[in-house]
Amino acid sequence: DFFVNVGIGESRIPMEYYVLEESSMNTFDYDFIIKKKLVNKIKQKITVPVRTLEEILEENLNAHDRLDFFDVDVEGRDLEVLKTNNWNKYRPKVIMVESDTPLISGISSDIVQYLEQKDYRVIGKSIIQGDLGNIFLISK
Repeated sequence: DFFVNVGIGESRIPMEYYVLEESSMNTFDYDFIIKKKLVNKIKQKITVPVRTLEEILEENLNAHDRLDFFDVDVEGRDLEVLKTNNWNKYRPKVIMVESDTPLISGISSDIVQYLEQKDYRVIGKSIIQGDLGNIFLISK
């Protein structure tokens, strides 16, 4: 693992990052905060530089490094993050994405459809509580 203190997105324009009382819910996505009724839980707002996933991987991986597993959990911006990868060059074997919808909705989501276009297939979903869990996809 490595830590890079930037946001990941399609644009290189710095973005506002919302720090919440419950840090696992921190996000760049204000609509997510509204949807989850967390507006009154915002502790701080900071401006963060933004890079693409491809740029970060390019700068931090060596030619012999393997990508076995991606865990994408970015509170509402998962698809945007995934779209910034170069799937021809960086292909993790397994991808895990957060899902808060029932299984049938999750496996037909925009994220899953996008990853299926990149030759991944759903292999299962873990359940944490209610419908909240993670969908697992594997490279074909």
